[in-house]
Amino acid sequence: MHLNRFWSSVWTVAGFLLLITLLQMIADQVVTLFGLLGSVAPSAARWAVAASHAVVPIAASLTYIDWRWGWKADNAGLRPTFAARFWFLPGLAGGLALAGLAFLLGGWGRMPQLNLGVESLVQAALTSAALFGVELILRGIAISRFEQDLSGRDVLLLALVTPVAWVVLTALFGLGWPAPQIRAQFGGLAGLTFSALQSLLFLQTQSVWLVAGVHIGLYLGRNVLGLDYGQAGLLLVTAVPAALLLWRELNRMRTIRPAGPRPGKRRVAYGKTVRGPWGPH
Repeated sequence: MHLNRFWSSVWTVAGFLLLITLLQMIADQVVTLFGLLGSVAPSAARWAVAASHAVVPIAASLTYIDWRWGWKADNAGLRPTFAARFWFLPGLAGGLALAGLAFLLGGWGRMPQLNLGVESLVQAALTSAALFGVELILRGIAISRFEQDLSGRDVLLLALVTPVAWVVLTALFGLGWPAPQIRAQFGGLAGLTFSALQSLLFLQTQSVWLVAGVHIGLYLGRNVLGLDYGQAGLLLVTAVPAALLLWRELNRMRTIRPAGPRPGKRRVAYGKTVRGPWGPH
């Protein structure tokens, strides 16, 4: 019975991730006019794809979980209150701090090379939105689903494995989501450690705003502020907080032993329930 519940949850999340990935691939083809725009105006095609990755995953995932699971954004750690959104700022500061420390560990005496051109800033804004979508989907929605279906070590294992496994599978099969520049951040031992840190941080805080802020801050630190850190530096600055959070999570699991799966989060519906083509939601 336990195995049935485990695999049912795994396939539910895998089906959701596959659907979002396929929708993103279709959207990329549409915005590039099925490749025609890329051959005529490669720069315009690149911007169109970047805008697509910034919008489609977030919109599609929130629509899907509302339609199929009866979830609002609150159920996936994306609470729409000011207090919840505020945690994006400490997350952003934390990500910038990680980038700065990793940069310093990579070698003293270097000066960061700022990248503040208009085109670079627009690209950074679109990539930041895409990173927010990645954290919402791979951390907020996927882990929240596991927490509703399962408990204890099953949740911890799947929370750590799923983001990396999905990124690896999409790279192996040439799928279009996450984008290659985002996928590259999961590479190497440092990328694995950072992914584990993000998953553990979400398990502790249940806040997409916070984990997305950390990821965006790390990205902006390297690509806008010029804090060009290496793999060794990133590994050192992420391994310690990841180990501490893992200890806290294991300790919490030892002190709280639920008899069954964790109770599902209360559905907090903001706004009115509307009637759509598939019934009320």
